[in-house]
Amino acid sequence: IYLKVSDGTSDYYKAFTLTVSDTNDSTPTDINFGSGISTDGLILHLDAADVNSYDGTGNTWYDLSGNGNDATLIGPTYNTDGYFEFDGNDIVQSINASSLTNLTIEVWMYDNISSGQRDLLTYNGNAGSYTFTNLNNFRTDGNGLGASQFPTTLISNQWTRFAYVKNQKIFVNNTKTLKQAGNDNPYGSLSFGNARSDVNNKFRGKISKILVYQTALTEDELDTNYTAFESRHSGGSSSAGGPSISINDNAPLSTVIGTMQADDEDTNSSFAYSLVSGNGITDADNDLFVISGGQLLLNASLDYQLQTTANINMLVTDGANTFVKSFTFPINDKTGPRLSAVTIADNNASVAIQFDEATFNTSSGSGSLITTDFVLSIVGGTASLTASVPSSITFDGSQYTLVLPIQGYPDGNEVISINVVSNSIFDALGNAAVGLQNNSITLNADTDQDGIVDLFDTCPATPSGETTNADGCSESQLDPDNDLIFGTSDNCPFTFNPNQVDTDGDGIGD
Repeated sequence: IYLKVSDGTSDYYKAFTLTVSDTNDSTPTDINFGSGISTDGLILHLDAADVNSYDGTGNTWYDLSGNGNDATLIGPTYNTDGYFEFDGNDIVQSINASSLTNLTIEVWMYDNISSGQRDLLTYNGNAGSYTFTNLNNFRTDGNGLGASQFPTTLISNQWTRFAYVKNQKIFVNNTKTLKQAGNDNPYGSLSFGNARSDVNNKFRGKISKILVYQTALTEDELDTNYTAFESRHSGGSSSAGGPSISINDNAPLSTVIGTMQADDEDTNSSFAYSLVSGNGITDADNDLFVISGGQLLLNASLDYQLQTTANINMLVTDGANTFVKSFTFPINDKTGPRLSAVTIADNNASVAIQFDEATFNTSSGSGSLITTDFVLSIVGGTASLTASVPSSITFDGSQYTLVLPIQGYPDGNEVISINVVSNSIFDALGNAAVGLQNNSITLNADTDQDGIVDLFDTCPATPSGETTNADGCSESQLDPDNDLIFGTSDNCPFTFNPNQVDTDGDGIGD
């Protein structure tokens, strides 16, 4: 600063430098994570449980996506638990989607109706709507004519995530149904809670969250969104608040777990985050993660079969003060059954396999595995397979035994691979086994092709065409008196007579 002092006659000037001390800086009071949802292509994000989206008053539901696509509330009643109630006369007027080639709409809703037709929204007045029929059908109707058709299983009277990927698929919670037929009519303005005049049955229930994307979300992205808010909506309430953070097992490295946020009374504070030592439990899994640019990233592969939670200890600093908080993240079992052991029978007749968890041949956690759930292949050697599926299958409570349809005599260079038919083997949660690893095994050789593998063949060089006993020996290879004269060459096969003396010349050794 530069000051002037004057006595009325003369002036005096002097410059001063003031040092500002941060002695009254407030301490960060919490660490939390952002929405945890997929943001690529997100053009509308409405959340009744977030005060930044709706603070409890007014008729504007503010867009959290940063695109300014605020919606207009016409009639719905706000509940402080973080949702709007619709009585069949209320709508939320939203964006115009006519220019969007790709589109995903996701709604967390509580449908009060379980029978008859009712619309969740209209997407171009009477020309297009999202229509539910009873609890077994969804379609994108228009002017009384069905467009895209989806026979499915719907849910009423509880919180449900409904997601629609335009002209492709729907998700009820996290259960997918593919389109059966038809295509959507042209889009216009989205009007949530509204209905076509020929249906005239507007939505009755609750809506807490609406997401709209200008992209066709992948199943992984939809799974991320569902996981972010599943626990918030469980138990029959929207449970206002932020998302839960959980991690899918075997997710790729550098997967974003969440974006950190800190609470601090100083609104202009900037924050830096780090993983720090705890008590040995709270920081047990710090090395599985890394922080980059304010985001927590996965730094190692997690396996639900090995651990069901991950613990980290995190510090935030505003440059002057620090705050430490520990987190426990549930690990979601998203991986289907995997092979844990493969063994070949000594005689090559069968292969025994074990999975790392209980297996079923339906996604509902029931049904025993059958031969056609598997695919067999062979490479190398001289033996072959007569079929690509096992001849039979048995289960002893811990392992499956697959009888192999082998033809010919193996020379030990044959490699049998066991794999699964797509969507045929599942775990109790409905995760499908795919691309089995460590699923190959080498056949035991039968070099002399006598039907007895070398491992147990007492006579491994049986002459071609000779019949062998259970030990793999033919008559010409037997020497019961151990005089080193074999088979029919021994004139006294049961008497030690290495010189083959036959004094009386009767053909029988002395």
